[in-house]
Amino acid sequence: MIMKGCDFLTFPDVITKVIHCVYYRNNQDWNYPVNIYPYNTLYLVLDGDGEILIGDHMIRLLPEHAYLIPPNTQFSCKCSHYIEKIYIDLHAELLPGLDIFGALNGIASVSLARDEILAVISRSSNPISSGDNPAFIILEPNSFCDKLWYDAFLLKLLSLLIPENWTSPDSQIMRHRAILDDIDVNLSAALRMSEIADRHGWHPSTLSRAFQKDFGCSIKTYVEKLLSARLRQELVTTDKTIKELAAQYQFCDAYYLSAFFKRQEGVSPREYRLVNRRIELHTDVLKGQIHEANDC
Repeated sequence: MIMKGCDFLTFPDVITKVIHCVYYRNNQDWNYPVNIYPYNTLYLVLDGDGEILIGDHMIRLLPEHAYLIPPNTQFSCKCSHYIEKIYIDLHAELLPGLDIFGALNGIASVSLARDEILAVISRSSNPISSGDNPAFIILEPNSFCDKLWYDAFLLKLLSLLIPENWTSPDSQIMRHRAILDDIDVNLSAALRMSEIADRHGWHPSTLSRAFQKDFGCSIKTYVEKLLSARLRQELVTTDKTIKELAAQYQFCDAYYLSAFFKRQEGVSPREYRLVNRRIELHTDVLKGQIHEANDC
């Protein structure tokens, strides 16, 4: 009897995009009451313990475990004594703007051997040597082979964290991949549906109807949501000014960008950045810790 399954082309590829990968050793200072990031946050815990609170649900962080918090999830975190961990901020997308954990309700977790977590450090350009005791190190692959190792490690780990009842988008949505990739590459406030339709050989009204049918929203709405998500990421991961972002994404000026963002998110870009950016990556004090760590 021949067992018949699905070939590799049956399922869409997952594209991982790492934004931050940081080794961090904390004490009681790791106490942030409000966090909400436009990407997945993956904690790999080496030692100590901490707590994550989502709504009324508290999750204790244990050594030799991985924990994934999905994008746009509000949570608080704290440590009562000491925690040593790696955190990885990343997207895991099937399509631009469609993260495989985007609909996850709560935190996913899995046990992970200590040696596997330590390999994330040893494969980086800033490995920790015996006797070193750094508090903060930004981890980046040291070579192309190490980058491949990181990709394989993350895909394996994500496969263990994804819910068993997860289902991939149907073929009707996937048929628009080229159009969604086009939007992702050319994303701006000036992007028009007619331009997209022309580049892909669609009549604008035909594309509009097909997109509305398959996605439940217009291309204009999809572009606005993706643009808002891109701006959220820029605000929490870069130091670009609102004026610079307005020029980059072809808004008339900073005022128009701010008005668009507040209409989409309910707060101004400045307010969003103040609350949601990774504090440890944008303060002079902790930037000093990076230098101290590298001097150890």
